[in-house]
Amino acid sequence: MAKNSVYAGIAYDEEYDLLITATNANSKKWSKLLIHSDYGTRTIVEETIFDDEDILISCILLCKKLNVLLLGTSIGTVRVYLWPVVGKKPFQFSEYGIHSAHISHMEFSSDYKNLFTCSKDNSLYILNVIT
Repeated sequence: MAKNSVYAGIAYDEEYDLLITATNANSKKWSKLLIHSDYGTRTIVEETIFDDEDILISCILLCKKLNVLLLGTSIGTVRVYLWPVVGKKPFQFSEYGIHSAHISHMEFSSDYKNLFTCSKDNSLYILNVIT
């Protein structure tokens, strides 16, 4: 597991038995996505998402039904990565500006047609998901 960092979120992929963690540095400005096997004891992927920027990962959501991994950011954007990302270097993503501040939580509706996001800007958005 990451040392000298703060965990922004975790997700678990039961099919591949992978633990996904998003971390932000305590002393420097960087954010990393780490993928671990063996119940988090072995890091198999370590990808820097933001480096020396004022942007941090704020939350994480894995949706196996849609094969996507979403990262909420401290500037109100959502990054969407195709899942699984293992073996795809550099990680390719689409990014969407949704809020004006830190995204605190994301969740899909039960039919996976909507994504709910809430933020420290005191807003809640309901987004239509196009598959």
